[in-house]
Amino acid sequence: MIKTTVLAGLLALALPYGARAESVNVEKYNKYQVSCSEAGACNDFKVTFEESDRIAQTRRTRTRRTRSSNRLFEDYYVGGSAGLLFGDDLNLGFQGSIFGGTWYNEYIGGDLEFTFGFAGLDNIDDESATILGFFLNPRFQYQFDNSQITAFVSPGIGLGYADALDDSDTDFAFQIKAGASYPVRENLDAFIQGRFQTTSQFDPFTIELGAVYDISR
Repeated sequence: MIKTTVLAGLLALALPYGARAESVNVEKYNKYQVSCSEAGACNDFKVTFEESDRIAQTRRTRTRRTRSSNRLFEDYYVGGSAGLLFGDDLNLGFQGSIFGGTWYNEYIGGDLEFTFGFAGLDNIDDESATILGFFLNPRFQYQFDNSQITAFVSPGIGLGYADALDDSDTDFAFQIKAGASYPVRENLDAFIQGRFQTTSQFDPFTIELGAVYDISR
C-alpha cells in the first residue's frame, strides 16, 4: 500500500514537467519550421538552400585541393587585368596586362607577363606616351584561414619600352604588384592590385582589376 502511494505521488509530480518539455519541443519545432504561403515556395527554398550548399562545398573542395598540392608544375594559370595609370609628367591613362604561368606549390608561382599602357603628356597638348613591358614574375600568395581571400605579392624584372615626343627607348625595367583575390567560380578568381613600374622614361603607378583562371592538368 505504501509503495503504491509513493509511486502515485512521483507520477503526479512528473506529469507537469513532462508537459512543459513537450511544450518546449513544439515551440522549437515551430520556430524552425518553414512556412509555405504560396505554391512552390517550399521548393524554391529547397533549391536555394541546395545551390548555396553546393557552392560552399565547391569552395571548400577547391581550398583543400590547393592546399594539398605538392607537385611541381601541376597547375597552370592565365589571366589579365585593366586599370588606371598615374605618373609624373603623365595625365590619367590606361594600363592593361596579359599573363600566364604555373604554380610550384601552395604558396609560390611564376609567370610571364606583357603590359601595355597609354597616357597623355602633362601640360603638352596632342602628345601621348606609350609604355610597354615584358616581365618575368615570381608570385607569392597566402590564403587566410577560414576565409576565401588570398593576398599576393609579385615582383618582376624584364624589358620596358617607352615612346614619347618622338623619342623611344628600350631598357631594363622593374615592377612590383600587390593585391588580393577572391574566387568567383570553380577555377576563376577576381582580383584587385596595385602596380609600380620603373622604365627609362617613366615610373607609372596603376590600380587594376583582373581575373586569373587556374588550368589543371
